[in-house]
Amino acid sequence: MEVRQVDSMDKIADKLNKSLESDHRVVYVSDDFAWKELAMEKIKTMDNTEIVLDLEALELYRMYEFSDRFIVLEENDKFGSIWNYVRNGMISVEEALECLFGECNESGSV
Repeated sequence: MEVRQVDSMDKIADKLNKSLESDHRVVYVSDDFAWKELAMEKIKTMDNTEIVLDLEALELYRMYEFSDRFIVLEENDKFGSIWNYVRNGMISVEEALECLFGECNESGSV
């Protein structure tokens, strides 16, 4: 697991491409994500997963990369998401993270 911040868009794009091509998962965690600390703890225990903190990486993702290996953790009130279920108490944060990272079974339970 690697946490990195880089400064140039070209470097960011190259690193993202290399990570995604090598079957790594890349996770962007927004600064204002309500469950950031819990998510970071979980991600740090996972193999083949990197955390990116660069806003530019998120912009690149939204413009060019539509991959199931690039996971964005942020809250956005404009669109429904799994975090609505967490806020309403239907599932726990842990369950949401486990399902996002493919650790739950078909019934949705862990």
